[in-house]
Amino acid sequence: MNSFIRIAATLLVFGGTAAAQDGKKSKAPELELVREAKCTDVFGSPGAFDASGVTLVKGKLYVVFDTRKSLGIVGTDLKKGQLSEGSPAYSDYEGVSYDTKRNCFYVVVESMKGATGYNGALVELDKDLKTTNRWILDPQVGGPSKGLEGVV
Repeated sequence: MNSFIRIAATLLVFGGTAAAQDGKKSKAPELELVREAKCTDVFGSPGAFDASGVTLVKGKLYVVFDTRKSLGIVGTDLKKGQLSEGSPAYSDYEGVSYDTKRNCFYVVVESMKGATGYNGALVELDKDLKTTNRWILDPQVGGPSKGLEGVV
């Protein structure tokens, strides 16, 4: 998603990828881009944006970046958004998910250097996007920017 936010989930057409009972293959699912915008325009902030994950919560998009320790928050119209507290420093954030039961976010960190090598991590953020917990994940990963990608 390099420097763009892409919204397509609402127009996902499920065509199925498995073979039909008569032996013919179904059409593969298709995505249609409905809107896009540059992060620098949406968030009004200079510097690098490397959007790497997005989740939809209560009508707002929450975006994580490899290059910022803040999250972007914007409506689905992709007009004016805001950045949460956090520095424009390398974060290695690769994915974001929301837990509706606990009312919190989980952010995947691709890799971080520890005492014995590099590991991925999972960061828990409360509803105000403040860090409440962090877990270092096993097994070790290949090195800086050689680890976990995305979250489902």
